[in-house]
Amino acid sequence: MDELRITLRSAPTDCWSCGAETIIISSIHLRAANDEAECSVSDFTDHPALIQDLSPSIAGLDNMGEIKPRFSKTLAQPYMSNGCAHCDALFGQHFELMTRYDEHDAAHLEVPASGQWADFLRKLLSSEDGHLFHF
Repeated sequence: MDELRITLRSAPTDCWSCGAETIIISSIHLRAANDEAECSVSDFTDHPALIQDLSPSIAGLDNMGEIKPRFSKTLAQPYMSNGCAHCDALFGQHFELMTRYDEHDAAHLEVPASGQWADFLRKLLSSEDGHLFHF
């Protein structure tokens, strides 16, 4: 397991708060050697350093809001989330799931399949439902 190949998938959506069209990361696909997993932005809640590895690829996408922790009134806690490129409103997992019908591969990158990334992939693969953050 030398390299971990990451595919960021994005989709357009209208912001629930300001109404502007924005782009969000709808899913993230990870592949290393014989292992692969799909996850969502919220799965990075306890792994903010890994989001920093993705940031240059995300920054290159037009009309994409910042991926960062935002406070959810519904959950009464912050979690890693998509945000509107115009007003920074939180886009939760519900919005991500709704956009998957329109998603496309937006960016590809490779990171060393070791350290925090290897741990992250192992946790995803061993989780009961394939996710690390639960609503």
